[in-house]
Amino acid sequence: MQDPNFSKLSDLKTYLLVALIFGAISAIIFLLATLFLLVLIVGLVFVLPLAVSVLVVLRIRRMRQAAEARDIETLKRYRSTTWAIIALIFGWIITGIMLLIANGVIDDLVVGVPAGTFAPPTPQWTSAQPSPDYKFCPNCGARMAESARFCRQCGAAQN
Repeated sequence: MQDPNFSKLSDLKTYLLVALIFGAISAIIFLLATLFLLVLIVGLVFVLPLAVSVLVVLRIRRMRQAAEARDIETLKRYRSTTWAIIALIFGWIITGIMLLIANGVIDDLVVGVPAGTFAPPTPQWTSAQPSPDYKFCPNCGARMAESARFCRQCGAAQN
């Protein structure tokens, strides 16, 4: 049986990777601006944004590692709208937006479901008679055409 968090974790890893890339770029820009302007003493103004950008990147990196390890409890612990807003202010807008999207995905993750133990949902019909044109995948429970040979959701071969 397919884990209900599989596709959500896959999406989450993508969002966190984009946030990590843009967060790192903003940290590098602040670092270069600090080093370049430090000669003029004005560069001290960029030290705080640089430090905050580095903290945001480190936090995103930890979140991505937790997503790779499928550690949902850690992801829920690191989920924070405050950090997303900080990323919007001190990083690039894309970093903050990706963290906000990731927060929504993390909220939807199901805690405590070991891989392989998920039971697919029982199909429920809105009409009194099941439609003869549809069947459900025995692997993930996705609705599909009766003539389908493979599930579009999980790719399992159908009988």
